[in-house]
Amino acid sequence: MKISDVPIARLLAHRPPILMLDKAVAHTDNGVICEVEIRSDHVFFTPNGVPAYVAVEFMAQAIGVYDGWFRYQHQRPPRIGYLVGTRQLTLNCDYFAEGQVLKIEANLAWDGVNLVQFRCAVKDKATEAELASATINVYSPTRDSSDLKEEV
Repeated sequence: MKISDVPIARLLAHRPPILMLDKAVAHTDNGVICEVEIRSDHVFFTPNGVPAYVAVEFMAQAIGVYDGWFRYQHQRPPRIGYLVGTRQLTLNCDYFAEGQVLKIEANLAWDGVNLVQFRCAVKDKATEAELASATINVYSPTRDSSDLKEEV
């Protein structure tokens, strides 16, 4: 089974309207790629679109998908993690436009079991232009060494 075959709600503990990603597209050894289409019914939609700072939540949810995919493969439910820090945040636009499809990439940079760090990017799917990037730190109080990635 591929990650793209699994409904996003099976990989994340979030539910609408806070479930902000549409689908998981791909999984690599150290990361995931997800997508979201900006729609007028998005919880943060304004007359100008969705503010670019919401990219931090898109990135955080992509990190959740990374963990959720591992847990899904081991018949465990998704769980909540806590975004504890964002470093090197770069926003290259002010808003994401209605109808725009975004590609969210999250790649594991460091794994300290309960604290993990990912390098993330949000790109315009059509042009591959990088619209936002950041290093995201996430804390998971219930994670232990049995959750560490096994060789597949």
